[in-house]
Amino acid sequence: MSFRWWLFTASSLFIVGLFFGVITSNNVPTSFSTETADFQKMSELIVSLPPPLMMAAIFFKNTLAVAASIVLSPIFLVVPVMTLLVNGW
Repeated sequence: MSFRWWLFTASSLFIVGLFFGVITSNNVPTSFSTETADFQKMSELIVSLPPPLMMAAIFFKNTLAVAASIVLSPIFLVVPVMTLLVNGW
């Protein structure tokens, strides 16, 4: 069994992500502050909950993310492709 084609594809996706990361590096401070503000809003919402609901909210969020990756990976290859691109970026 040869994995050269898959290795080439994965490496190419990573390099494309790396290339886009270098090109868009001038916009990083503004996009980072926007993402940080969004995370702060979400964390304030979760922290304001009582401990059992906080645990349930985090569990639900993580379960939804895992379910999405399990469903979308074999159907559309969305998660593996995006993971390679974003890690390069």
